[in-house]
Amino acid sequence: MKLFSSSWIYNLSHEQLEQIAGEEAAVRRKRRQLQKQAKELDTGRRILLQLVKEEFYLLELRKANFPSKWSFLRLSSK
Repeated sequence: MKLFSSSWIYNLSHEQLEQIAGEEAAVRRKRRQLQKQAKELDTGRRILLQLVKEEFYLLELRKANFPSKWSFLRLSSK
């Protein structure tokens, strides 16, 4: 079943297209909010990953029994 011809759609104004196929304002706001939240979560994930890598590196240094000038990196045995 053919509802709209391509020439009819082509001749619609931007406002008419928005009325027919556009999102409601609340939906657009929610999408923008979720996109912002996803970006913030991704930034937090990247920061956390970097911290984990740094902590792993420090643990590897401690295991390697670095010279005494690096003793502050060793875990205390207490």
